[in-house]
Amino acid sequence: MKAFWKLTRLEHGLLLGFGAIVGAVTGAGGLIPFELASLVFLCPFFIELGSFAINDYFDLEADKINMRTDRPLVTQEVQEKHALAIALFFFPAGVITAAMINFSCFLVAFFFAVLSFYYSWFLKKIAILGNLAISFSMAIPFAFGSIASVETVTGPAYVLALSAFLLGFGREILKSIQDMKGDVRTGRRTLPILIGKKNAAWHATFFMLLSIIVLFIPFIQSGPYYLDPVFITFAISAAYVVGLVLPDAYHSKNLKRVRTATLLGMALALFGFFLGALV
Repeated sequence: MKAFWKLTRLEHGLLLGFGAIVGAVTGAGGLIPFELASLVFLCPFFIELGSFAINDYFDLEADKINMRTDRPLVTQEVQEKHALAIALFFFPAGVITAAMINFSCFLVAFFFAVLSFYYSWFLKKIAILGNLAISFSMAIPFAFGSIASVETVTGPAYVLALSAFLLGFGREILKSIQDMKGDVRTGRRTLPILIGKKNAAWHATFFMLLSIIVLFIPFIQSGPYYLDPVFITFAISAAYVVGLVLPDAYHSKNLKRVRTATLLGMALALFGFFLGALV
């Protein structure tokens, strides 16, 4: 189970699933039926499991060069064929789950799954395009949840999707800084390779701080239950993001701390949106 968690990054799946529920709740303006909530959660959760499994499958050589001992394929805790099997199981599972909601959700989930696979196979080798693909994948669950509950994308869902997109773009730049050594040796042309670590880190800082600012847009309508978690989000995330300009900014452990903190910040903001929709 530990190896499975490391391979699929379950914490990301839980966050995306909860994000989809928040999109559904904010769209409906209140709680949704348990059966619908279950399907809304499981679709992005399943696709996320498949996405990270196939990502590590295609990324194995680069991860070996980068000495990513946190990757179970590198440490041989999981075999390549098992990672591929996990991806081939969970991608269809997510799409089928979406089809049980409505046809629009099926189309969104199918696009989400294809984009995730195509990113790992090809797009991640291309500067900017690969980062944009992952950022878009982080934004999709909020629109998906809204479509599931009211068959359209509401204003709050747009705000969440935009914030997630900007945050995801910044976090992906950080990840490409972490993986720069392996990317160079495998012939990839990521942003840090093209413009350098320092410039790439400043770009990441800008987009992550902008994602936090975007979350303040609807606070007047959502009330204090929403605003308090957003302030906490801003304090935690901003403190770590500013850490990018410190002397050890490009140390892999520091970059990992920033990525973890921004993930926590997003979870707190989602909780704020969830409470705001209920009150």
